[in-house]
Amino acid sequence: MAKLVIINQPLFNRGDQAAFRALVRLLKTVGELEIEVLFCTRPEGAAVFMDGMEGVGYRVFPRLDRKKRFYKRLLWLPAFLQRAFRRFPEAAAYAQYIRKADFVLCAPGGIDIGGYQNWKDLWQLYNALAMKKWTGIWGRSIGPFGGSRLSDKRFKRLAVEMLRQVRFLSLRDKQSRDIAEGLGIPYVPTIDTAFAYRPECEIPEELSAVTGGRYAAFVPNQLYAWHKNFRRFGPEPFAALYKAVIRNIVTRGYRVVMIPQLFGRAKVDRPYFESLAEEYGRDKAVVLADTYDSDVQQAVIRNASFVAGARCHSVIFAINNHVPFLCLSYEHKMDGMLELLGLSEYSLPLSELLEADADFGRVVKLLETVIEQREFIVPRIQEAQLNARRIVQTAFDKFSATMAKE
Repeated sequence: MAKLVIINQPLFNRGDQAAFRALVRLLKTVGELEIEVLFCTRPEGAAVFMDGMEGVGYRVFPRLDRKKRFYKRLLWLPAFLQRAFRRFPEAAAYAQYIRKADFVLCAPGGIDIGGYQNWKDLWQLYNALAMKKWTGIWGRSIGPFGGSRLSDKRFKRLAVEMLRQVRFLSLRDKQSRDIAEGLGIPYVPTIDTAFAYRPECEIPEELSAVTGGRYAAFVPNQLYAWHKNFRRFGPEPFAALYKAVIRNIVTRGYRVVMIPQLFGRAKVDRPYFESLAEEYGRDKAVVLADTYDSDVQQAVIRNASFVAGARCHSVIFAINNHVPFLCLSYEHKMDGMLELLGLSEYSLPLSELLEADADFGRVVKLLETVIEQREFIVPRIQEAQLNARRIVQTAFDKFSATMAKE
């Protein structure tokens, strides 16, 4: 039985959990394949993330849960010193799993190989390539590779080298593909892997009171706290925008159900959401617990009248379940996906809203469109969801064919 090891799997995000579950379902169609996931993190986060994933093993390496700058310094060392690091017990145990693998696959994710400059992701890729393993990258976004500092240039050089060395690369959005083409890097086009699986999950009984009647799902994003392009705005403009969304939904007679996508170590969603909804009673605005997995979240969204989302997977969940949506876009992964599916008109750029739309009139107008044109929008979303699933399956067929040649 061939062994496939998954690396660089993002944790603490229900959207990433949905993409991972869809990927595993695809991998299980290949045939006899032993799947193992390696986490350079603390055990508790991995245990929650992997809950319910039968037939998939995982190993946690907590001593490799270090800051990105540690791996940045490590990758600046000469190759012989990097090999020496792999002799330390935890690194040696990690390396042993890579050595025993027939295939190493970088999991779906955001722009860690790009704008986020995730040196830990690069280090894990470097290990697989340095050991001459068959290495692929599935369903990622890459770039942008900007910045004039020496570290920016080095990150780009290392990332581009590795992107050229992998045996298979699939990219999930148009902008990432444009970047790859500009760099002369071959790739297979795909779209977010979560589209490959639409879970048939029931809403838990304890949520029946919350999800009864007319409601809209809302997923804000505390971008000013973590995204380098939005820190300059600070918390006030975001709070004003999100409260305007809640107010306009409530005044139209819908309850607002807010769905935290972050959990565990990144548990910042729920208290923030509660602060946005504090002026309303639970009959008008409620925040779900962050313990519900991605399948339950999709079920809640499936029964919603519409979705307003400032996270990529909130919009993917809406499309996956044929629900009209308003996308508050903050990154090219969202813009490129909606452009590919022909749904760009249901998206607004967050940066423009925060800079020049103090009364948020564009948001109110698009909300009206999403609510009033439901009968027109739903068939378009159904077609887009089928198209997205076909795109993922076509890319995966090429991936499995590449593996079969080995």
